Amino acid sequence: MSKSTRFYDRAPSADLVALFAPGKALAALTDKDLRVRTSDTPVDVHFRADNWVHVYCGLTRVMNVHLTKDGRLRITAHPTYRGQRCSERFLRDWEVEDLSFLKALRGYLEQVCVNTRHVKGEGRVQLLWSRVDPDHWVPFDREIRLENQEHQKESQEHQKLGRARAKLKKLWLKHSGERGKGRWKEPTMTAVKLDQLAVDQEGRLVLIELKSGKTQDYYAPFQLLQYVWEWHGALQRSPNLLEDVSGLLNARVEACLTPKPKTQPTGRIRAAIGLGPDERTCEVKRRYHEVLDIVNCNLPDGVGDIETWELQDGPIPVKS
Repeated sequence: MSKSTRFYDRAPSADLVALFAPGKALAALTDKDLRVRTSDTPVDVHFRADNWVHVYCGLTRVMNVHLTKDGRLRITAHPTYRGQRCSERFLRDWEVEDLSFLKALRGYLEQVCVNTRHVKGEGRVQLLWSRVDPDHWVPFDREIRLENQEHQKESQEHQKLGRARAKLKKLWLKHSGERGKGRWKEPTMTAVKLDQLAVDQEGRLVLIELKSGKTQDYYAPFQLLQYVWEWHGALQRSPNLLEDVSGLLNARVEACLTPKPKTQPTGRIRAAIGLGPDERTCEVKRRYHEVLDIVNCNLPDGVGDIETWELQDGPIPVKS
């Protein structure tokens, strides 16, 4: 694998960041109370590769903003939203100095309709964890997939990851004779996109898997283990990864989308599962901790045990 391989290329250009300054075209997107009124849900704004900005409402993306090479703003959306009447005059190219853009933006977010399934459950949890007190950790990205398929395949074949999967499979087989709706499911390699990425006060990158706290997600630690090995290997193989992560973080701080962390990312890893209010059954909790014990024995050297947190008025550690 080439030493120059880039795994994570989301930092915006200086020209795009400048549009988030007070009085500029995208300044409204820094308002923490800017929301989709029909669902009464604040938006969540994130930079993407090639000068794109994605604007989420819960789990769905209500609009995309692209700074084109000729300096205009191109506004697009998924067909679900493109087909709504409120999009007719808004989803188009805009000059960055067009004074009517802000009114059109707010008008669109006032009227666009989002299905409630996107803003409840994990959608709600995603939003709340993106706004935790920065003294806990500072979230700065979501839905992250490292852009190197070769590395993804190699990380999935790591010996310790295979050992954890084999032990979980034995656990599943042990309970395979059980019948009924609550029987154990077979463990699978389900990791696709990491839910959230944050940096803590020690500069550790926090890999976060989010769950609603209401479902049978007892394999969540194994899903997170897959991301941990993927990031652990990528940080060792790509000299650019930490630089690219810091570039995105610093751009978000400059654009007033993220508070400035106490410490810049160091390349160390911390892993956590974030729940909403913990409403899991005793049986689901028991299975979860069986899985967690296996996973914690198969983490990379230097990575502490996977943490579990629930979110009420603030993050609360969930103990075994």
